[in-house]
Amino acid sequence: MRAAVRTYLAALARHDYAFACGLMTPAARRDLADAADAPCARALGAGGGAAAEELASAQREVAGADVRISGAAATLGPLGPAQRALRLRRIGARWLVAG
Repeated sequence: MRAAVRTYLAALARHDYAFACGLMTPAARRDLADAADAPCARALGAGGGAAAEELASAQREVAGADVRISGAAATLGPLGPAQRALRLRRIGARWLVAG
């Protein structure tokens, strides 16, 4: 699960929003797109994505962050300056970012 979070944060850091969207649950992509009235990748890019320092901080914290798993749902964190936990969902054999 930590690997999924690292991959997601790395995609955001390199502004590869299409790849980052592919690491999100369908519901998370849809919610983001609906809220921004734009496709997921454009919404991530236009949403004032996290600053490089915030992403770097979150990436450093992944290894030691608290993990809570309950069935197919999990949280990792809190991460970064905002100290928010990242929600994940297992779909098949993959952990995807749910919010």
